[in-house]
Amino acid sequence: MLIGGQDILLPTTMVGNYPNPRWYDGHAFATLPIGEFIHDSISKEAFEDVVGAIVREPHEPARDAQFLASRTGARVAVLASSVGAVPEARDYISLIDYDVRALSPSR
Repeated sequence: MLIGGQDILLPTTMVGNYPNPRWYDGHAFATLPIGEFIHDSISKEAFEDVVGAIVREPHEPARDAQFLASRTGARVAVLASSVGAVPEARDYISLIDYDVRALSPSR
């Protein structure tokens, strides 16, 4: 939080617990939906809560990841698995920076 022009970390705590999502029954994904991959709103909500992105490496073909993305609505994130895998990953620190940016929800 910005206080008097300085970025101050305010310690917080929570008493109790957050409510479970509507889809939580203790057996999340114990059975797969039959027919369409996402066949009802509860399954769709469960999938969206769990899957933030479909990840692929730069050398892998984009076709399969794009197919999954088109069927599920998830986005595709291209991650560098080693230095030099993408031009932005010049060293280990820049590799981590690149991967964090690629996974960022704003992309």
